Formats: sequence, structure tokens, C-alpha cells
Amino acid sequence: MNRNVVRGVNPPGQLWTIADLRADVKADGSIKVRGRGLLLAGGNGIGGNAGQSVRATLLCEVANPVLHDTGLVPLELNGDFRIDDVLNPAPPADCASPVLLIRNPGGAWFAAGSSSGRTTTTELATLHANSRRAPFAPGGGNQK
Repeated sequence: MNRNVVRGVNPPGQLWTIADLRADVKADGSIKVRGRGLLLAGGNGIGGNAGQSVRATLLCEVANPVLHDTGLVPLELNGDFRIDDVLNPAPPADCASPVLLIRNPGGAWFAAGSSSGRTTTTELATLHANSRRAPFAPGGGNQK
């Protein structure tokens, strides 16, 4: 099996789905994330939130990524969550290749979004993570 590792961050062991994900990041590192419907898409707990908490993580470099994290927030029963926090450490002024990950307390990622091309941190205010309406397999393989 080919695991879908993103810049050194491993996926969870089970399939997850997310209905909608939007994030705004400011130059000072403040971040607002709104997620809807982050739920298990496989296994015995399918359709549940597995009692998970999540954090947002911004990565700006491909070669030597630094994790810029928020604190943890619990998923609601329906998989919705809101993060209003400040990234730690603060992101650099030049974010060469931004990727936003939604991760669990153990560090595995559930959902991801990116911006095309090089951007400055002030431009990250317009970064919106791509929505995933169908189940996807972060651990590898294609889902239909």
C-alpha cells in the first residue's frame, strides 16, 4: 500500500470524509478555520466522529517543512468544527508553497488544502482549502 504522506505528515489509519473546509490566515498568524462534516468514511464507526479533536497546521516549504499549528478543538457529533487561533510558530512572511492540513492530536492528517504558487503571508488571507465531498483515502488508493 502506498500511504499518502504530505510533507512528512502521515495520514490516519482509517478513511475520512469532509463536506466543506475553509480557512483564512492573516500575516500575524491568526487563523480562522471552518470545517463541516469531518466523519469516518469506513470501518465500524462509519459516519461518526470517533471522539476526535483536530488542529490546523500550515506548512510553507516542501523541502524542510515547519509545522505552524493551532491548538486542538473537539469535533462536534456531526463532524463540524471551528478554529479561531494563532499559528505557533508564526508563519514566515514568504510562504513558498502553502499547504493547510487538518490533523488529529497524534499528528495524522484528515483533510488538506493548498494555494497555487508562491504567496506572501498577507495573501494567505485568501487561502481556502479544497472541499472534499466524497470519501477519500489518505492512506492510499482511489475512492469513487
